[in-house]
Amino acid sequence: MGNVKSTAENAANETVISRRMPNPKLVDRVLAPIRQQIQDLVVSTGKSSKGGPKMMRVLDVACGTGDQLFRLRRDNQIDYGLGIDLNPESIQYARERAQAAGLVLYNDDNDNHDCLEYRIQDLQDLQQQQQTETDNQFDIAMATLFFHVVPWPTAVSLLMTMSSMAPKLIVAAFVPGEKWQDKLLLWLDQRFTSHYAAFCHYLEKGSFEGLLQECDNCLEVEQVLLTNDATIRIYVLRSKAFVNGQGN
Repeated sequence: MGNVKSTAENAANETVISRRMPNPKLVDRVLAPIRQQIQDLVVSTGKSSKGGPKMMRVLDVACGTGDQLFRLRRDNQIDYGLGIDLNPESIQYARERAQAAGLVLYNDDNDNHDCLEYRIQDLQDLQQQQQTETDNQFDIAMATLFFHVVPWPTAVSLLMTMSSMAPKLIVAAFVPGEKWQDKLLLWLDQRFTSHYAAFCHYLEKGSFEGLLQECDNCLEVEQVLLTNDATIRIYVLRSKAFVNGQGN
């Protein structure tokens, strides 16, 4: 729901950045069932690690209100969560909410342990930074309802970048839906947004399945989960870069 994109695309995608954040409480309430599914997937990833439960380091791309990481850290299910977004309102809201709940936000003293961090940052900039910080790698990178917001080439580039930053990706993405009622509701949801043109191109190119085809050399699908919304699916992906020992 947030807005993260390539630095090279900043000017072309200015309308995406400039839109105001939707009502955060409404957004979080509507997406609560899907976020619970994602939370369960993160927890199961930790439990499946050898040697018992593993505390996870999780990256949330275009984190919006920060709710997904907030839930995971509140329930003590991740060690460190970093949410990045280019919308200052979203980041400010996420920080203030975490502080109000008594959650620890990153500072120089806690050194990226047992805390949350929300940044106004571009994904490619973060990737370059991570290349020099090999002790601060992520276990999971995730994104929710984001890839239809940006132009298709940017979406492809960002998904490839995510695949280089974590061995597992969890992505909730729009799909057209099978019934005409679902297609109509999705169209109405997107028709009057500033990114409607990008959304149309996203559907024309095959939605998230089309993105996966373009990223076939770097990602493989582990699971595809249905959600309470017929137009949203959750994809669990494995990065081939990490399988081949080339991550970051």
